[in-house]
Amino acid sequence: MSEIEKLLQNISLEDVKFKKLKSIATIDRGTRVVRNELSNEYVIPVYQNSLTPLGYFNDSNRKAFTTFVISAGAAGQVGFSEVAFWAADDCITVVPNQEVEDKYIYYNLLNNQHCMNLNKHISNHHLSCHSQQYGFLLLRRQQADSIHQNQ
Repeated sequence: MSEIEKLLQNISLEDVKFKKLKSIATIDRGTRVVRNELSNEYVIPVYQNSLTPLGYFNDSNRKAFTTFVISAGAAGQVGFSEVAFWAADDCITVVPNQEVEDKYIYYNLLNNQHCMNLNKHISNHHLSCHSQQYGFLLLRRQQADSIHQNQ
């Protein structure tokens, strides 16, 4: 039996809920920054239109452990930053509420990345109001803790 099968043994169908992304997360577009404000002397990555930083800035506008989706250029690419960063205007961040873990949002969107890659441009509206509902396994905090302890 695989690890996932072992974990799923403790979960009932009552714990599985399908919700739209906007109902479990805050979806925000980044803020424009211009190239002449960037410098290799700074350490905070700036994500603009790809998963590779455009450059480095002296400030961040998103916290560490945040999922983001590129909305132009490499539109539909899903990233996750373990450090604070600057989300520029072609970078949409997805910050979950307390029901869902940050990394879970990332893996779920990554699993659906092929659907987003069909678009040349991704908008906040596309992510939050898309007719497709993303399936999120919402666990009561006690269940999540007990599953984590059993790993």
